[in-house]
Amino acid sequence: MEKGQYRKTVKGLYGGGDFEIRMIRPVKFMEVLGILPVETAQSVAEQMQKLSDGIKEKSAVDPTMNDRVTRFLLENGVASPKIWFGGESTCPEGGMCFADLGGDTEVLAREIMNFSFDFRGLKQLAEFFRGARPGDPGLPSQALQGEAVEAGGSVQENGAVV
Repeated sequence: MEKGQYRKTVKGLYGGGDFEIRMIRPVKFMEVLGILPVETAQSVAEQMQKLSDGIKEKSAVDPTMNDRVTRFLLENGVASPKIWFGGESTCPEGGMCFADLGGDTEVLAREIMNFSFDFRGLKQLAEFFRGARPGDPGLPSQALQGEAVEAGGSVQENGAVV
């Protein structure tokens, strides 16, 4: 199976290094946050609001939550180079020591979140159901002309039978 649609390469904003990131599982992410799993019967907007509210509540009472979430995102969302959270001297060959990431820590976490929770087509779907707006030019084709057409032995002109 092709990994391309489930992974992408991002560049560190501060260090300039390339990182291959992958999607994370929303349910596992919510477990780390201590939020109940998402209910499938809810709309996407309700689910996202519940997630947002849960994060705000948890972060207000748990000052270590941000560190736990960041570590979870980097451990599970960065495919390569693997992020090492141990001591610098014991960092495996080809790994990246967490202490060396600097400001790219937040950049990577944000990219993983955006990539994992990007509901493709959701915005276009919402626009589709809203219908035409004031000033909407209509269909992108040439307008039909009101021509006389013979239909069932009579002639129709602009929708009226003549």
